[in-house]
Amino acid sequence: MKLIEVNHLSKKIHGKDILKDISFTINDGECVALIGPNGAGKTTLMDCLLGDKFLTSGQASVRGLKPTDEQM
Repeated sequence: MKLIEVNHLSKKIHGKDILKDISFTINDGECVALIGPNGAGKTTLMDCLLGDKFLTSGQASVRGLKPTDEQM
């Protein structure tokens, strides 16, 4: 089962590309890490997955729920 699925996610803030065309899938049972330098967009990606920031384009789901779903 897909735990997290991201398809062509992009996020702009004040006209600047923070995340651009990101796609990945994390399945149940997989162990992954989100690493990168300061300013790479790690927190912005998590905010998009949790619904704290709206996506500029693309789709994301966590256990089949979109970040804008009330159950999130």
